Amino acid sequence: MKKKKVGLIILLILVLVVVGSAVAVSRFLSAKLDLINFDDGVQKTPLTEDEARKLSEDGSDLRLEELEQLDGPIQSTLDELIDDNVFNIILIGTDERDFEFQSHARADCIMLLSLNTAEGSAKLVSFERAIGMPITSGEYEGKYDLITHIFAHGGADMVVSDIRDNFKIDVDKYVRVNLNALIKVIDALGGVTVELTEREALYLNAAQDPSGEYGNIYTGDSGLKPHLLVPGKNDLNGVMAVAYARLRATDSNWQRVVRQRNIIQAISNKFKNSDIATLSKVCDEVLPLVQTNLSKDEIKALLMLAPKFLGLQFDQMTMPERGTFGYMLGLWDKSMIALDFESNSKILRDFIYGVS
Repeated sequence: MKKKKVGLIILLILVLVVVGSAVAVSRFLSAKLDLINFDDGVQKTPLTEDEARKLSEDGSDLRLEELEQLDGPIQSTLDELIDDNVFNIILIGTDERDFEFQSHARADCIMLLSLNTAEGSAKLVSFERAIGMPITSGEYEGKYDLITHIFAHGGADMVVSDIRDNFKIDVDKYVRVNLNALIKVIDALGGVTVELTEREALYLNAAQDPSGEYGNIYTGDSGLKPHLLVPGKNDLNGVMAVAYARLRATDSNWQRVVRQRNIIQAISNKFKNSDIATLSKVCDEVLPLVQTNLSKDEIKALLMLAPKFLGLQFDQMTMPERGTFGYMLGLWDKSMIALDFESNSKILRDFIYGVS
């Protein structure tokens, strides 16, 4: 009888420890998640005409002589595709140089992160910055502008709805960071490892001059010492990694989006091997620089799945597919990609869901 009582007491203590630990973890997570900027992503103030015209000065990387001029995009006739095992999130990197989110920033980088919870697979899709997308509200409603400018016109909400409605995939969530958040997360992780081509290494070494485009790329808090970058694997701090991710002078934006995905992959690899203290530091420094319409419960559910996805090699692609677009003139007669959404929605759906 005494043995039974002792056993019950031990069991009760174990239950209390487990429950207490669960409560402590829940409180820890809630405290960290309180740092995030939760926002519906809807643009609250319209662009002025001057702001809209200033956007048009941004180059679109199009070589017009290589493209056929079209009257406009070819719309997709498909229905939106939904799969309960697939969770899609739009990742948006805006181009602010400070720590405050600006209402009319450009989306310097737009990607789709797709997580298949049944298969445990992750896919990363970049959207070429020159894709012409419709402005769906405001003074310029019905006009087309670069997908990177759509953020300035209508916020993350318009970017997400444009991608959902034109590519016919199920997505209504976004996460937004700016350049400083990316720098901080990489430095908090102690830098990332990236493989450079000879041309990339030469360009980034030249950029270390304080009078250069990126300033001194060897500054940062990662603890990495100044060193000459070489072809092959290199350890990059936050500023160096962002300089690499934004590089297009050596080739084009088609390669820049590949570099951006390389940085996301490198961050994922580093997260997998990070200890609790490092992850806590990342949360404290970076979460105040994150904006999202994910709820706390959705984030907690994703965190429970994180061990399944961290360190995975992402399947990657770029939208649009070569040979499926021409060019057109959009708002302020700006040249942009006139996309065959019918073809590209089938290609994207096949990549994400395995069906078109």
